Amino acid sequence: MVPRAALPLLTLLAVNYSAAYNPGDVAPDFTVPTLKGPLLVGGPDRTWPLLVTAYSAEDPFSRTMWTDPSSLSGLLQRSPEGIHHLLVSYSEASAQQDAQWMHDQLRTHAKRIWMPWREREALFERLHFAIVPVSRVPGALPGVLREWTYGQRVMDLMVPAQGGRLATRFMLPRLDWFYAWLNGGQMHDGAIFTPAPAVLAGSDCDWIPAGGAGPLASQLKGKVAVVALNRLPSEGIPAPCSYHRLAMAATQAEVAALVLVAPPSIEPIQGNCTDGPPTPLNSANQCMDGLWDASALFTMVSRTAAAPLLAALQAGGTPPTANFTEVQRPGLVAGFGARNRLFEVGWLKFPSLMTAVWAAQHLVYMRQLTAKLAAPALTVPVFANRPITGSAPLRVEVAMPSAQQLAGMNRVEVDMSLGCPPPGRDAFCPSTWDRVVQGFVCCDNADGSPPVCDPCPVTFAKRRRHLLAAGGDDDQGAGKQESSSGFGVAGGDVCGRELARYTTSYKRCGGRWLTDVTPLTPLLHAGQKCQFTFQMPPWAGDLWIGTLNLRFSKQAAPMPAHHGGQQALGAPTGLLPLPFLGGTFNSTYNAQQPIFKFVTPRRLKRAVITSVITGHGFDPFGCGEFCTTVHWFSVNGKLHSRALGPRPGSNYGCADAVLEGGMPNDKGAWMLGRAGWCNGRDVKPWVIDITQQLAPAGQGNELRYAGLFNGTQPLPEQKTGSIMLSANLVLWEAQT
Repeated sequence: MVPRAALPLLTLLAVNYSAAYNPGDVAPDFTVPTLKGPLLVGGPDRTWPLLVTAYSAEDPFSRTMWTDPSSLSGLLQRSPEGIHHLLVSYSEASAQQDAQWMHDQLRTHAKRIWMPWREREALFERLHFAIVPVSRVPGALPGVLREWTYGQRVMDLMVPAQGGRLATRFMLPRLDWFYAWLNGGQMHDGAIFTPAPAVLAGSDCDWIPAGGAGPLASQLKGKVAVVALNRLPSEGIPAPCSYHRLAMAATQAEVAALVLVAPPSIEPIQGNCTDGPPTPLNSANQCMDGLWDASALFTMVSRTAAAPLLAALQAGGTPPTANFTEVQRPGLVAGFGARNRLFEVGWLKFPSLMTAVWAAQHLVYMRQLTAKLAAPALTVPVFANRPITGSAPLRVEVAMPSAQQLAGMNRVEVDMSLGCPPPGRDAFCPSTWDRVVQGFVCCDNADGSPPVCDPCPVTFAKRRRHLLAAGGDDDQGAGKQESSSGFGVAGGDVCGRELARYTTSYKRCGGRWLTDVTPLTPLLHAGQKCQFTFQMPPWAGDLWIGTLNLRFSKQAAPMPAHHGGQQALGAPTGLLPLPFLGGTFNSTYNAQQPIFKFVTPRRLKRAVITSVITGHGFDPFGCGEFCTTVHWFSVNGKLHSRALGPRPGSNYGCADAVLEGGMPNDKGAWMLGRAGWCNGRDVKPWVIDITQQLAPAGQGNELRYAGLFNGTQPLPEQKTGSIMLSANLVLWEAQT
């Protein structure tokens, strides 16, 4: 089980196969030998999906999935019921031994974490360890993994000719530092590293001057600094030799890359910083202090793999040249649905079995969504398989059902899907940037006369450099800020009121969401023509394929009546757009929000505020995308507040919300918590029942809104983010 040294170049070269397997294809049934006996994948009685995780001992990324305690705990403690896993090795010589080793790794760790016996045995009934290599598994799996490749990260080392020795090229498998910490310095989709000379900086932290590594820039600037470790650094900032201190020194010395060579007999691990003091400004800690602009690549290689590198550096003479790249290898993950339909698991961003767990959680979400969609409803198709892009909005005109057809319907839901162009593979999805998609509606008046609809809003977003999803200018997407109720197109186009808001995934297919927009029912005029407009930022050239249906149904739950009592209500009868438009989140933000005054209707039964609020862009504190902001509405002095989440700035805020509809295992930093949204997910409306706070019928009310940062006014930063806000007051009135 010892990891291999530098890989022979020929073993890494990818073969260009013609595509034979795509998501949705039905694979033939197959039987695979496992430690528990034959496993039939298929058959008429099989109802469970199967997630495949392959093991490659020569890749430290793959091996870490089976040695890191947090990875093992993730599979043991968070894998949902009803999902099975096939674990299989690539090794032709030791597949059965690898199967037993993977089994024992999980068994041993389950005891170490005191996993309850019943839960443990129930999980192991769903874990299947193949005793044959991938190449000998019958059926489609070998071909699927051969086509659904992943990029193995390697250090491409060229040792020059010297002393009669020919120039030699080596491929050193590498393990990059934790993606959610210093991903700005990692290689991204399409990024190119400029080859640079490698130099031996020293060992551990002994090479770092007490006053910082700035003076070393004359020796290390633009080079690949190699540091030989005698012991692993600490993840805590106060430690004498920590990953944070090494990263700071490398940044100060302006190196192109920092390569840590693991201590003898110790396998590479992910460099990380986890023990920094917390900050009240967001859910992150101080691990980013001094590293906001870090652009170096940070990685680790094994002592065995690094032998030719260290030998060349110690020999002196012309230094070796290092490059960092990815080589396409047969894939490590794939999925077979309950009917053996193939599906992609996603991109491998973390060396963790949580990749499979997140995929399993999304399968659970989709199963629950399918059950909801099977409930009785009047479905109104709006568009199907239509392109949505930033270059031009998608506009569709649809006739709403008649009042007779909608009689008794008191719930409206938006069923939205976003996919990629054919053949529907993740690799063919748009770029690794996330895009906001907004849907608006504008209907003819009840008498058939043309409506007066709101213009399409315009805003912008920027990204914090160290959290970029891909290489490139961190000012991408900047534009004139005129109104922050949404991203949109300029030029006086008409959109109407916002119906729904989404954020695309990072280069992944398959998102689908059912969003309850019942309070917005008054926007949909029965029996009239409605124009639906869906748009992205005008600077986004991406192409997504969208499908949208409206679902009208009956909801039996009782609703509170005005000033006490319980009464089952029908659909809302009135909607008043609120004048709060969000905007640049700085010290003048709240001063720009007006007071809204209205009189309580005499036949009022219920009143709610419905809003969608999301934070975008950045300032020195990560606002508005990655900072914690609190937003409140005040009704006659009664406050209703909400902090945007999930856990902005935290490493796994959105990853922990996959069961709520987020698309997992995206290409970029999808897992980070954000202010009111997650990649590959709808934005759930915030609905506040304000019925009891209203003045008696015929009397006036005051409604206010404000957004707070760290419990006070936003800071007066010149470079800041923005808040996208759309809000409405919705009324239920007794009909005469």
